[in-house]
Amino acid sequence: MTKRTTLISGGTKGIGRATADMEAEDGHHVIALARNDDPDFPGDVYKVDLLDRENLAAVMKQITTDHKVDKVVHCAGLANPQMIWDVTLEQFDQVMEINLRASVQMVQACLPHMRKQKWGRIINISSRAALGRVTRTSYGAAKSAMFGMTRSWSLELALDNITANVVAPGPTLTEMLKFNNPDLDAFAAEVPMKRLGEPREIAAMIHFLLSEEASFCTGQTIFVDGGLSVGMANL
Repeated sequence: MTKRTTLISGGTKGIGRATADMEAEDGHHVIALARNDDPDFPGDVYKVDLLDRENLAAVMKQITTDHKVDKVVHCAGLANPQMIWDVTLEQFDQVMEINLRASVQMVQACLPHMRKQKWGRIINISSRAALGRVTRTSYGAAKSAMFGMTRSWSLELALDNITANVVAPGPTLTEMLKFNNPDLDAFAAEVPMKRLGEPREIAAMIHFLLSEEASFCTGQTIFVDGGLSVGMANL
C-alpha cells in the first residue's frame, strides 16, 4: 500500500481525530488543522483560525511547502443553531465561512500536487441536518451546499483521478453535538437505531473513501446516521 499524506481540518477532536487515528494506523502521514496544539496527535498539528482567510492562506502555504498533501478531509464545522427570526447575518456568514469557504481554500492549495501526480482524495463532512432540522437555517444551508459543491468538483477532477465525496453523519457523540443538543437522550430517540453514533463509526466510512479501493466512487453523498435520513413510519 502506498503511504500518503492526509490533511484533516478539525483533526484533533471527534470525527476528525478518529479519522486521523485510522489513517495513522495504516501508516499514512497525518496533518491536522486545529485551533489548539495536541501533543498526543499521531502526526503534525498546524494551528489556525478558519474564520481568518489570511491566516488559513498562510498556514496552507506553509503546509504545502513542507508536505505533499494527497488527501483532504474538511471535518471542522460550525452550527450556530438559531430559529430563522433570530439569525444574524454575521453568524450566518461565519457558518458559511467555516463550512464552505475554508474547504475551498484547503482544496485549492493542495490541488496542484494532486493534479500533477494524477491521484487524490477530497472529502467534505456534511450532516444529516442538511435535509432540514429546526434551528439549522445556517448550518443546513451550508451542509446542503456541500453536496452541489463537491459533486461539481468530482466532475472537474475526474480525469485527474481525484475523487471528491461527501460523508453526512447523523447525531454523533462529539463535543459540538453535546454543546448544541443538551438533551442527548431525546436526540437518540429520533434515530431508528435508538442510539447516537460514535466518531469511529463515521471515520470508518471516511477512511474507506480515502483508500485506494475507493477509486471508482466519486461525487457521492453517503449518510452514516443510523437510518435517520431514511426516516421511520409510525404505523
